Amino acid sequence: MNNKRASIGKVIFIDYWAFLSAAMAVLAAGFLVYNTYISTKPIAGLDLIALAAVLLGAAGLVWRVVSISSIINNGEEFKATVSEVSFYRGRGFIKYTYPRDGKTLMGKTTVNKTAATSQFRVGQEITIAVNQGRSLIKDLFV
Repeated sequence: MNNKRASIGKVIFIDYWAFLSAAMAVLAAGFLVYNTYISTKPIAGLDLIALAAVLLGAAGLVWRVVSISSIINNGEEFKATVSEVSFYRGRGFIKYTYPRDGKTLMGKTTVNKTAATSQFRVGQEITIAVNQGRSLIKDLFV
């Protein structure tokens, strides 16, 4: 355990699923505001659908931030080696291998393509956090 905490901003902009949840919540909020306050002919029922999408996106974002923070804050640190880096249309993943209990395990972190994630290269040594069988690249989120 350590005293470095996960940054919510980094989680939102680097983690693919957190970004997708945040984007859904913001987009749905825009539809909700437009349909409720701006539109001269509001679409019946759109308010409920947009509100449900806002709540679903917000819940997904909170779940992802809490999940990543839990792994970072409570996880065990390991040194790992990047085994594969792949991006397609602004998103991708970074796979890595690490030794634990005499075995070589593999993990994967799904990310958005950013300046920070584009710097990873195959064979690079990184620091990961592992908590209850779940792992992620610690360097990205602190």
